[in-house]
Amino acid sequence: MFEEKVGIITGGTSGIGLATAELLAKEGMHVVIASRNSEKGEEALSRLRKWSPRSIFIKTDVTNSQDVKNLVSQTYSTFGKIDVGFNNAANTEAASNATHEFKEEDFDHLINVTLKSVWLCRSISCR
Repeated sequence: MFEEKVGIITGGTSGIGLATAELLAKEGMHVVIASRNSEKGEEALSRLRKWSPRSIFIKTDVTNSQDVKNLVSQTYSTFGKIDVGFNNAANTEAASNATHEFKEEDFDHLINVTLKSVWLCRSISCR
């Protein structure tokens, strides 16, 4: 069903993102994992390559427009297309605190990861 399809998964190094990446890789999709954490990205990629040897990891801060442009550009350069975009990045650090305990910069980062990143990643499906 997903053979030769290409999908980008932001936040694909753990939790729902990694589980989704593994499921899609098992179904034949070439998965592009986007995450800020290179170590976790490489670990996730090694798991995916059992089923999808062409899958790749691209270090990406989804709150940074240039990083997102690079993610899309590298994906097109590697695979020539993007079929699926799964905007799954999350800010787990801030989510564990009560909102009344947030500093302003914590709130800004939470909004940037959960909202702004989805807006920035619209280019994944709008190219």
